[in-house]
Amino acid sequence: MKQPTRFVLFFCFVLAVIGANVLLHGRHPEPAAAKPSSSSAYQPPSLPQESSSGPLSSSGSSSLPASSSLPGSSSLPASSSSVPGKEDKLVLYRFGTIQVAVPGRYLPYLKIETAPQGISVWEKASLEQAQADTGYPGGFLFNIAAISPEEVPVFIADDRPGSYIFAQDGQWYYTFTGPTDVQLYRSNGVTDADQELWDQMYQFSQEVAEDTRLRNGLSPYTPASAPAPKIPDSSSLYQPQPVECPTCGGGQLCIQCGGIGSCTRCGGSGKTICTSCSGMSHCMSCGGRGYIYAGVGLAFRQEKCSNCRGTGDCRTCQNTGRMTCTACYGSPNCFFCQGLGLCPTCNGTGYLW
Repeated sequence: MKQPTRFVLFFCFVLAVIGANVLLHGRHPEPAAAKPSSSSAYQPPSLPQESSSGPLSSSGSSSLPASSSLPGSSSLPASSSSVPGKEDKLVLYRFGTIQVAVPGRYLPYLKIETAPQGISVWEKASLEQAQADTGYPGGFLFNIAAISPEEVPVFIADDRPGSYIFAQDGQWYYTFTGPTDVQLYRSNGVTDADQELWDQMYQFSQEVAEDTRLRNGLSPYTPASAPAPKIPDSSSLYQPQPVECPTCGGGQLCIQCGGIGSCTRCGGSGKTICTSCSGMSHCMSCGGRGYIYAGVGLAFRQEKCSNCRGTGDCRTCQNTGRMTCTACYGSPNCFFCQGLGLCPTCNGTGYLW
């Protein structure tokens, strides 16, 4: 057989084998799956990065529900636990209708107490250690409270250090109180890390008042918006009750003169017996002679009376025997009631108001 004929037969055989394979399988074999490239591989979602905003920013706050009413509770709200990136969240505390936002990253270090009309925040370690070592609490960061319009004039008059009114809503006025002395305390001394953390929380406390005002839609407070003090109606003022006069015992009359109005020492004459001459109207030292005798024997002599200076007169009463009353000073009236005869303490009413 010639060479071309063999080649043709071989080619026909190959075609027959391929055709039989197609009839048996009915399809072409699947190509092998391509190995995925690194650019198309599954990438897990990235964790949220730390927010660059300052304390009390609104970053992530919408995904964290506010805590339920927490009167007097210092426990952390349940919504702040087991949340990825919770350090970027704001936890809302409520008193009344007011919301106060606290950065979640500070919650492990704080003690927070709420009441119907306010919220107080301390740094927990300073509070506990200062209380244990000194008996006085430390770590105070801030307090926000609501006061009524009637309390505003009293608050302003007290001029409390570190306190001021920062907002109002037409019904209540809102005050902020911060520390006025060093509150950071550690039993074994404050470290740089303690100081750095305290500085961050203190900075947050200085911004919380304005954040609270904006967050709750409150109006800013100005001295011109302070309520005027109310002048109470005179009918509501305390009315004193009369008490019996302690001087006259309710008798109304002067206890010195018995109501007659005259001096009881001189009988209303304004004069009393002279105490120097006992009413004798002359000098008692020389008997009215004006001289006295002194010495004995050859030294016996007569000398001028030094008491009356030789006149023999009583120098106190000028020989009248009577002198001005030392109680009424010559006035016939009672020195205690000035001649009125009434008790001068109660003006004769018998009672004091």
